[in-house]
Amino acid sequence: MIEINEFYKSIITNQIGSKAKLNAAEPVTGGCINKGVKLSTSDGIYFIKWNAHVGDMFEQEARGLKILQNVEIMTIPKTIGFGTIDSKDYLM
Repeated sequence: MIEINEFYKSIITNQIGSKAKLNAAEPVTGGCINKGVKLSTSDGIYFIKWNAHVGDMFEQEARGLKILQNVEIMTIPKTIGFGTIDSKDYLM
C-alpha cells in the first residue's frame, strides 16, 4: 500500500506535472463521507478529496461541477482532475 504523502505526490504528478513539489499537506474537516486535504505545492494551493475506491462518484462530481461553472450564478471551484491511485479515488 502506498504511503499517504506518496499518494498526494502521485496526484500532483498526474494532475499538474512532475515539476510541482509537495510542500505541505493539511487535513480539511467538514466532510463526513470523504477525506479532504489542502495541498501546498510549489505550483500553488489545491484541495483534494479522496476515499477508498467507490466507483465513479468523483467523476460524476467533476461533471456536475463543470456544468455548474457554465451557469455563472455562483463561483464554483475549478476541477483539476480525478482518478484512482492504489485503490483510492480522488478529486482535485
